[in-house]
Amino acid sequence: MNDLITTISKTDELLLYQKMHGAGFPDGLIDLIREYQADMAITNWDDFARRFLMGSGKAKSTYSTYLVSCRKFHEFTGGLHPVQAGTPEWIEQYYDSLDKLDLNTRVLRMRSLKFMYAKVEEKYSFCVNPFNEMSESLSKKLNRSKKDESERDSLTETEYKGLLKSLQIDKSVKGLQDYSFIRFGVTSGMRAQELVNLRWENIQKTETGYSATFIGKGNKVRTIQIETEAVQACRRAFRERFGRVPRPFDKVLNSRTTEGISKSGLHLRIKAVVEVAKDAEIIRRNLHVSTHVLRHTCATRLLDAGVDIYSVSRHLGHSNVSTTDRYLHTRQDLTAAFEKMAS
Repeated sequence: MNDLITTISKTDELLLYQKMHGAGFPDGLIDLIREYQADMAITNWDDFARRFLMGSGKAKSTYSTYLVSCRKFHEFTGGLHPVQAGTPEWIEQYYDSLDKLDLNTRVLRMRSLKFMYAKVEEKYSFCVNPFNEMSESLSKKLNRSKKDESERDSLTETEYKGLLKSLQIDKSVKGLQDYSFIRFGVTSGMRAQELVNLRWENIQKTETGYSATFIGKGNKVRTIQIETEAVQACRRAFRERFGRVPRPFDKVLNSRTTEGISKSGLHLRIKAVVEVAKDAEIIRRNLHVSTHVLRHTCATRLLDAGVDIYSVSRHLGHSNVSTTDRYLHTRQDLTAAFEKMAS
């Protein structure tokens, strides 16, 4: 890599040598080197992002999240050019600096950097991707995933029912909303972005209850069953908040001050609810708090209820059933059931 940079820095000398000695270079090499020189001279993050990261093929929300995460790494390195900061050492230092953040956030930051350096490698194949140069131990360290700690990512049945019972006491707008957030989130298993995008026109009455049709991850249209009490809880919260019944284009979930609620706003409300429940000893202290707790709880409850893994996978919108498989180890202990069957 150092030899290449030295060569690139002497592009004009190479051109002069070519003229004097008639030496040829592969077609386009000099243009590629000059383009690389221009890209390496970029000092502004936004310019770098436009040059390397636009047209990624990612969903708009994912792309925006990745951009924010990559910018944070850029700021951590003191504004060092991302290509120059593309070493295992820099990335490990950055990862270690995130120790106060939850695991989901750390995983997202690493995914973002993988995305960025894959785009750099795609543009300039001679650039070394730092994620391909890491030691096995460092790679394992950075690749810790939600799967590694998923036992902390689900409410037990006792915790879930205890939480709902405690939330039913508060009949204020906040109390009704908190109850609806938890109930709708757990029973639907929808992702946070899907929840905050949902409108009443997306919910249909069926012969057996309710269903919701919406655009999910990857811009795929999904239709899932929705629990009747969860829908009614959202209606009660809406009427208390706005003093009227919801109209088709109204958001299903709302904050106390605005129409609708942001993804980060929903996360903060869920986190606050869970923290209060921890203080009341309804929920264990070491529970990993995020909006995704509700989705994980949905998966675990469905599997515990005997729903087959393929149906659960479809309900959650997983593209591969192996993603759903990680919830299996969180299911209740079946020892008692096996003993009963054997007797």
